[in-house]
Amino acid sequence: CFEKWGHGLVNIVFLGPSEWYKDYPIAEGNRQSPIDIVPAEAVFDARLSPISLSYNNCTSVSISNNGHSVVVEFIDSDERSVMLKHIHSLITYSQ
Repeated sequence: CFEKWGHGLVNIVFLGPSEWYKDYPIAEGNRQSPIDIVPAEAVFDARLSPISLSYNNCTSVSISNNGHSVVVEFIDSDERSVMLKHIHSLITYSQ
């Protein structure tokens, strides 16, 4: 089951977040963000650092939100990662 979804290659086929609904129909809804933040219900915590996207402007064409995840499109074929400071490395691929 794990190999059917992810941000990378599975059997040389991209199965990124925009494709997850093919194996998991419930993921085809219109509110599929991994985290549904309701601003009116959010509790501020001053101990948390802001999320900071860090990327190389020379290789990244655009960063956008497709409703499922952050999408980073690149013009090169080597660099495919974006660092989320204080969180983890987000890896995605242009399709």
